[in-house]
Order: sequence, then C-alpha cells, then structure tokens
Amino acid sequence: LTIPSHIPMIFIDADLNPNILHQFKPHTPVVKIPVERQAEVIQFSDLTFSKNALVNNEEQVLLEQTKEFINNVSATGQTLVVSSLAVRRAITGEQRGQHPRVGEYNGVSMVHFGMLRGLDAFKEYDNVIIVGREQPPVESLEELTGGLWWDDSAPINFQSANESGGISLINEKRGYRMRDGSSESVQTQVHPDHRAQQILEQIRESESTQAIDRLRLVRPNERESNRRVFVLSNVPLDITVDHLVGWKEYQRILEIWKICDGVMPTKPEHLLLAAPDLVGSLGSAKRYARDIKKIMFLISYFVRDMGIFKVRYRPANSNGRMSVAYVSSGRIDPKRVLERVIGEEVETEEGRDQSEE
Repeated sequence: LTIPSHIPMIFIDADLNPNILHQFKPHTPVVKIPVERQAEVIQFSDLTFSKNALVNNEEQVLLEQTKEFINNVSATGQTLVVSSLAVRRAITGEQRGQHPRVGEYNGVSMVHFGMLRGLDAFKEYDNVIIVGREQPPVESLEELTGGLWWDDSAPINFQSANESGGISLINEKRGYRMRDGSSESVQTQVHPDHRAQQILEQIRESESTQAIDRLRLVRPNERESNRRVFVLSNVPLDITVDHLVGWKEYQRILEIWKICDGVMPTKPEHLLLAAPDLVGSLGSAKRYARDIKKIMFLISYFVRDMGIFKVRYRPANSNGRMSVAYVSSGRIDPKRVLERVIGEEVETEEGRDQSEE
C-alpha cells in the first residue's frame, strides 16, 4: 500500500484482522460493529467434509449424501451452495476451465471459495449451504506468514516434515458460539505460530463467513422468509449456531425414517420392531431413540408433504406413559401402522406439528 500517509483512508471488511492490517498501516484504529445475522444456523460437528472425503474417495458415499442434502434444502427455497472448486466440479459435472463465476446444479446456484467476494445476487435467497472449508497447504500458509512478518523480531515457528514427508497442523480444542449459551467444542487443526494461525483463519474461517454473508443476513429479504444457514464442516466460525448436529446421526435417522415410511416410533422396543435390519439391537435402538429427538427437526424441513406430526400412543391394555411416534401428515391412518408394527392394539393422541416445537 503505497498511498501517502497524509491521505485519509478507511478499510471496510467484516473479517478484518488488525494484526495483519498493521503490517501495512501501523496504528490504524479498528472499530467493530456488532451485528446479528437474521437466520437459523445448523452446523454439522462430526465431519470436516474435506476435498479428499468428497472427491478423492472411490465410493463417493459422502458426495452422494451431500448432493441429496442439497436437493432436499433447495426444495424449501432458493439456495446458494459454496464449496471448493474441486467439490463444485464434482457436484455440477463442470469441466476444468469451463465453469462460469456462478454455476448451476438442479436449480441451485454454485460458487466456489476464492471467487465469491463482491457477489450481491443472492440477498433474496432463502438458504445457503457451505460444503467443506478452504484450507491451504501448510507450506503455502508458512510462505504467506514469512512474507508478512519477515522482519519480526520473533522467529516464525515453521513446522517440520512428518514421517511421510508432509507438514501437518496440530489439533486444538475450539468452541462454537451457541445460541442457547451451551458449551460445545471440537478438535480443530491449527498452526502453532499465532501469526500463521491468523493467516489460516483469514483463508479458512473468514472465507466461509464471507460465503454465508452473500445472503446479506443482517436484514430480512423482501419476502421476510425464514432463512437458514447449513454449515457442512465442523470448523467453528464467527457465527452463532442454533443447532449443532452430527452428519452420521442425521444419515442414520434419515435412513430409519425412510424405512418406517412415514410412521416412526421412538420407544426403543418398537423402533427395533419397525426397522430390525437397520437398528439391529435394543441397545442400538436406545441410542437411535436419543438421536431422533435431536435430528427430526431437520428431517421435518425436507418432508415434501404438509409436515411431520407427533402422535402419542401406548398399547390399549396399558396404563403406562404414552410414547411418541413421528408421523408424516401424508399417512392417513398412523394408528393402524403402529398396531401392525407393534403387534397389538394401541390408543393414540395426536400432538402438535413438529415444526412448532
């Protein structure tokens, strides 16, 4: 930055890092303006959704699951998907050198990291999905750090090659900012040198938050629709999370829901009867029953009929507490389905729509 020092300057950047800025313009005062994004944020905390897992895996199970998830979300409203370029190509089928700045997949807009700054075409969209994260090789990260802090009095802590000849980051526990104030964290790859770590966060975390902000969530869209952010990566971001869930849990419950065909009991003994091959054992059924309570809100977003209801039920000859079954509103007679699954007559009491709870 060779602008003469007597000329006033203002830097506007939602992800500005004062330490990096001061390498160019020392003593520049920084003002943070706290703004809350107006959206529901769902983040998956058990996978990184790395390029290797999505693209370089021969079975491509995760890629197909991700494509199905994108299709489900897009059915609820206009959707933007942001990923690495390699993942974008794998999803859209675009060839090298043939992709426009904004691509398309089944009616969904696709943009890749590094090419999204300044895009303002998505402020009326309903959903944004972040797939994976932009994480540079350690060598490139350390080269950038050396270029910025070349004259720093403290030497840079360059990482040594591991046994396979590569250079690895270290793992450190990083926390999520939860809407309900709960304490949730995950092991995250970080660089032990604080300057290199700041560069990493500018490339990895900030590129994801910049992608989310293509929807301009600081204000409602014209339709004032309920907008949602889906983060398919476990890296904690500078964003408040409403729901922190597991991708593997989601896939398991989604599969059980499909097998149950719109009537899914949550009492472990009955869940085992409804999907014996998938659930396997009573112990597994108990774990799945706990997961169902955390995951069904997400599945309810994607049911293409009128919604999912809770139906409370119990065997007709029992005076015990009622159990809960999740029922698609497309099912005409859930009581009969439950009786067929359980093998005895039941009495039912319809609950509220799941989306209202």
